[in-house]
Amino acid sequence: MSSERGQQASLTPLPSVEELPTLADGGFDPERVKEAFESFRRHTTQLHERDAQTASAAQFRRTEEDVSRRQRALQEREHEVERFRQESERQRAEILNAARNEAREAQAEAQRHATAEIREAEARASRLLEQARHQATELTNSARAEVEQTLEWARAQASAVMARAQEGAEQLLAAAGLGDETIAGVADKIVEAAQAATEASRGPAASSGAEEASSPGAPSPPASAAPPLSVPAPVEPPVAAPDEEPDGSGSA
Repeated sequence: MSSERGQQASLTPLPSVEELPTLADGGFDPERVKEAFESFRRHTTQLHERDAQTASAAQFRRTEEDVSRRQRALQEREHEVERFRQESERQRAEILNAARNEAREAQAEAQRHATAEIREAEARASRLLEQARHQATELTNSARAEVEQTLEWARAQASAVMARAQEGAEQLLAAAGLGDETIAGVADKIVEAAQAATEASRGPAASSGAEEASSPGAPSPPASAAPPLSVPAPVEPPVAAPDEEPDGSGSA
């Protein structure tokens, strides 16, 4: 307002008709009229200048207000962008932490499952190994018992065969007319030869049976029946007919 008042005070005052001097013939003084027009022109020019200045000042104020408004909007936009960036950083950190926690939990769960499966597999393997050992022991004991039974049966059969052979040999030798001592010696020789043959045949059979019993994968022989042996029927000695005496001796 003070600047406008100063501008109004600095304006050239407009002349009035009353201030113009008049001549004797009733007209106005030409020089004063020219001065009045010049004052009016200067006043009009000053008014135009003042209006231009006022318009410039108003435009400048509007420009300043527009710039200030845009600066405020830009600052608000920057604040909003900063808030959005901070919120994004916070959400990203939360997502990363959650993902890391989930990964750690999944890894721990996988390790627990793997440990449990390993322990279960080890326990299963131990049970299977123990069952295999138990079965192998049972198979070994069963095979050993069957081999022993077979050997006992074979010994009993061999003893019976030798006894029958000895009896048959004694009968044959007695029928042949040999003495008791000769018959006993021959029978002893036959028995000794039979025993030697039996022992010789028993050695490989016993070793093979032990090897089969020691191997866990070898199938065990059936224990239902002992192997049959063909026992020779005792040979009846021929009965010698009594010597017939000649008719002459009988008559004598």
